[in-house]
Amino acid sequence: MITEKFIKTTTNSLKFGFVIMKPTGYSASTKYPAIFFLHGLGGVGTGNDTSLTRLINGEIPPNLQAAVDKYKFILLAPNTESAWNQGEIRFMVDWAKINLPNIDPERKYITGLSLGGGGTAYALGSDLSLAKEFAGAVPIAMQWTSGTWKNIADANVPMWFFHNLNDTNGGTPVAATNGT
Repeated sequence: MITEKFIKTTTNSLKFGFVIMKPTGYSASTKYPAIFFLHGLGGVGTGNDTSLTRLINGEIPPNLQAAVDKYKFILLAPNTESAWNQGEIRFMVDWAKINLPNIDPERKYITGLSLGGGGTAYALGSDLSLAKEFAGAVPIAMQWTSGTWKNIADANVPMWFFHNLNDTNGGTPVAATNGT
């Protein structure tokens, strides 16, 4: 697996960064599916090298990292400083279109854990054009729901939700996932 870090310093000195993982043998002439992974609260950081290394060594599940080579896809994992917003996700999607034009536009997926699960649902529910970018979404242990499910339905994005029914973490209540 080829792992790269992308760090963008903005004009107001804030940083935005993400990790890119490509399969071994990656070829710019091959079309690849892509998974956009949004970290949980434990991955919150400033997009600097230390924060991105923490994503690689703790927030991006090891099985997901191993799957990059096994199933030959590109993994993009951004870093946020607080809560996810559709602007951060939009930046990453637009960056990937320009810099990784071999991502198959019909096979882009988004997933996230906890804070990232809520961010997945929120971003797609809040921005119809962003929802239309993805072939599917898998929010896991969502921290909150917001936005509108209508945008997701109008974009025809299949979603598969996961949450431990016995989750006792008050920050990620099962009610956020089951809609109660």
